[in-house]
Amino acid sequence: MKAIYRGPDGRHWVHDFVHDHFDEGDRVWVFQLSPAVQDAATGRWEPADHADPIEVVDHLHASGYTEVSANPLGEPRVALLHTLLTQLLADYEQHTGHAHPRAADLHTAFEDVAALPEQQRRHGRRAGTQAARAAAPRHRR
Repeated sequence: MKAIYRGPDGRHWVHDFVHDHFDEGDRVWVFQLSPAVQDAATGRWEPADHADPIEVVDHLHASGYTEVSANPLGEPRVALLHTLLTQLLADYEQHTGHAHPRAADLHTAFEDVAALPEQQRRHGRRAGTQAARAAAPRHRR
């Protein structure tokens, strides 16, 4: 299992959960992240070749890392939104001669929206598991 995170500096990272460890001396978790690159054709995030990993101490979300979709264009509605956003920004640049001043913010917001279908699927599985546990007969001794 792998997850993709956008760091506080806007770069993207792969978290493979394999190299995480608990630092007994400092009593904190240490997470290892590897740089990620996005395939221009498919939009999928993959580990970058021959790139040095980083370590994040404590908690990823508290350290400013946001989980994003590994396959943002895999959901048809999100892919359509991406196409429309790309066309809109290209039209703006063509008419004004420069990029939209909030283009980076729009791309970040798109990435957050693209992660929603995956988050909902995970939440649905957790809710289903919890409901099954609640419905299961309880045994008394």
